[in-house]
Amino acid sequence: MLRAGVTRRSILPAPVLFDLFADPRGCLTWHVHPKGLEVQRIEAPEGLAMEGAGFTGRGATRGVPWTFTARVLEARRPDVYVVEAYVNFERGPARRARQTERYSYRSDGDGTLVTYEVEVERYVTASFWSSLAWRAYDALISARAMRRGFSELLAAAEREGARSPVS
Repeated sequence: MLRAGVTRRSILPAPVLFDLFADPRGCLTWHVHPKGLEVQRIEAPEGLAMEGAGFTGRGATRGVPWTFTARVLEARRPDVYVVEAYVNFERGPARRARQTERYSYRSDGDGTLVTYEVEVERYVTASFWSSLAWRAYDALISARAMRRGFSELLAAAEREGARSPVS
């Protein structure tokens, strides 16, 4: 299982960050993704997805199509936002995965300290050695990539927040 976490300081106030991250459809207009990852569609009601809300989507990673179903586990504005998603890949050894993302916001002077924690469990249908290789890949590469991806995501949120402030 992959676990990664990082804390970064943002220039935006916590309520603005919460609103940006809690809007699944709005996210598509500003959200950045790592190279090779493409979110093609999100089906969700307009506005914030609060505790208990569900939404779905589809996309591709390095050309491999996937779908996901997500549910908001916790949403306390402006402090915490937690979402869990189940992903189904069209092909590959890790055909299914569960991902839980937790965003914690703490006011810090003129900005906010944002802590991002992610946990990914891949359901790998492969040999012992292939499973071992996935674990090594997650430990050596994926965790670092997740932290870097969050830093890029936060920078995109700051650009969006500066462009069209949310209250």
